[in-house]
Amino acid sequence: MKRFFLAFIMICMADTVSVSQNGWTQLDSYPGSGSTGMVGIGYSGSGFAGQGFYGVSSSNYADWWQYVPASNIWTARTSLPASSRYSHNGFTIGENAYICLGSDWTNYFNDLWQYNITAGSWTQKANFPGTSRYGAVAQAVGTKAYVGLGQHPAGGGILDYFTDFYAYDAGTNTWATKATFPGQGRYFAFSFVIGSTIFVVGGRSEVGASWVYLKETWAYDIAADTWTQKTSYPGSGSFGLGGFALGQYGYVGLGYSATSAYRDFWQYDPLSDTWTQLPDFPGQARYCLMNFNLGSTGYMGCGQTSTGAGLGDFWKYDAPAGVNEYMVEEQVTAFPLPAGNNVYFQGPGIHYIELYTSNGSLVKHENLNIPQNNISVDISNLTSGFYYARIGLAKKVVAKKIIVN
Repeated sequence: MKRFFLAFIMICMADTVSVSQNGWTQLDSYPGSGSTGMVGIGYSGSGFAGQGFYGVSSSNYADWWQYVPASNIWTARTSLPASSRYSHNGFTIGENAYICLGSDWTNYFNDLWQYNITAGSWTQKANFPGTSRYGAVAQAVGTKAYVGLGQHPAGGGILDYFTDFYAYDAGTNTWATKATFPGQGRYFAFSFVIGSTIFVVGGRSEVGASWVYLKETWAYDIAADTWTQKTSYPGSGSFGLGGFALGQYGYVGLGYSATSAYRDFWQYDPLSDTWTQLPDFPGQARYCLMNFNLGSTGYMGCGQTSTGAGLGDFWKYDAPAGVNEYMVEEQVTAFPLPAGNNVYFQGPGIHYIELYTSNGSLVKHENLNIPQNNISVDISNLTSGFYYARIGLAKKVVAKKIIVN
């Protein structure tokens, strides 16, 4: 999923963007069949969404749609050639989107499907190695995706809540076991990724025969393969939350707890480990919604009300001016400029480098297991033009403008 921000690009290029009050703008409604428990994925300037259920969980679908922000138009694409489903997961690696897991009300799945965005075709890949499930979390960084948690009925009215966690390597089409989630097993937690850290927020579980709505925030360090508990989510809902990562912040809100769905919306700062309340989402309260981000804009819609009504409205959120701007600092240097086959970066403890086109499309990701001060990035496959580098340091992100010959 791309996490570079056009806010920075627009500052460099002196562009301006107008948004509605409090950053929210309503867009054309989602035309697909489902409304609840859908997948949303942002890639290369477009959003992809689909599947889910409408009305009751037994009425679930396999359709697949592409959203183009420039035209505000949804277009039907090739449906998933597998069981219709809901409450599954999606992510992008390279030029491909992936969906996995989920349920069709009767069955629970562990399959993984790759969608080639250019060809518009689906290919089945290696199955998820854990128990089939729904309501899991999944995020991708570089060439790997990280998938886990979720729930599966064990029979006799007993529900299994999982804490296992796995990494999928797209290059080798293999799965590997990662560090077990240390919190209580849960499903319908919300996750987002900033740099090389995956954040997991909220979710629902059980104690005895009673539902428990969890508020904890956990951070998974990909390089260290470790989990750390952070400041708990202070919002109203905690089950089926929605949101996205924009810049160096996570945006989380809405969701459901006990008997009610909510509209409150919060910003999380991972550097200070603090939550800040923002103006409420202007649409109806809801949970189990569809969301993704493209550059500096988050997209959110559909979902279900606390009375069970399915929603099809669709919104975008542009963060307030200055919130997601990366500081351009002399602490990191890039050379030569213009660059030929390689561009070099020097800085204090570089954790990762991402290169983006001027329209926000991710074209290169270098994730470093051990931070380094001098990095060479191969750009021989890039066409000539302007690019933007996002350089992750220990406690900040630096942006640089790159010219490729």
